[in-house]
Amino acid sequence: MTGNCSATKPSKATINSLTQVTGQTLAYAAIQGRFVISSVDIWSIRNGTFNYQDFYSNIVSLFEEKPENPWVVETLDWWNRQLPDLTKTRKQRK
Repeated sequence: MTGNCSATKPSKATINSLTQVTGQTLAYAAIQGRFVISSVDIWSIRNGTFNYQDFYSNIVSLFEEKPENPWVVETLDWWNRQLPDLTKTRKQRK
């Protein structure tokens, strides 16, 4: 394939009206990543001794318990800069 390619479908961020990265969206992505690298084929809350619900809750807590924490602010800011589709969605909704 040569030349410039452009997407014909809107991004997942646009479809789901995501305008910024949050602790919840990062936790969801972490769960998806953990599941993909696991050896199981069927989704379940538990994978052996690993509990996806606890994992999700712990990640969300990192971001929501102290939202003014410099690490939280810098991490969310960094992720928001990495995902330009979110910026486009945010501008479109204004």
